[in-house]
Amino acid sequence: MVYEARHLRLERHTAIGRPAALAADRQGRLFLADPEHRRVRCVEPDGRIRTFAGTDYGGRPATEGAAAASTDIGTPTGVALAGDGTVYLADPSGHRVLAIRVDGTVRVVASAPGPAPSPGPVPVPVPVRDPRQVAAAPDGRLFIAQPGRRRITVIAPSSPPPA
Repeated sequence: MVYEARHLRLERHTAIGRPAALAADRQGRLFLADPEHRRVRCVEPDGRIRTFAGTDYGGRPATEGAAAASTDIGTPTGVALAGDGTVYLADPSGHRVLAIRVDGTVRVVASAPGPAPSPGPVPVPVPVRDPRQVAAAPDGRLFIAQPGRRRITVIAPSSPPPA
């Protein structure tokens, strides 16, 4: 099967630019990183395509708990799916890796060194610069490719917060 824009049933104002990365889930959905349109699209098994995450430059900043569909996710070049349904995005323009939870909210898991990206009791993200690709391992580890630094960063699964 070939997914071409002319064969897909697009949502209104939905377009496919230059897909940079792909990931498929167990339900047969295809997630594609589209840095040209600053979006991650989701192609449903029946061919419908919708915006999963991202908006134009005027969108809300990607802070803890923001809604992914109305958040500026930058220029995603990498996408990976974890076993729990979390979708990870590499955004080299923002020097960060975002996690989109199953409930559609954003979490910053890695970003350029500096202050925490959001106020409150949120763990400081792992420092990265220019992340291009991400991969999620079955054991919960997240791998982040940073070609400009000639580095692969590995993030181990988080421990549950203390009770």
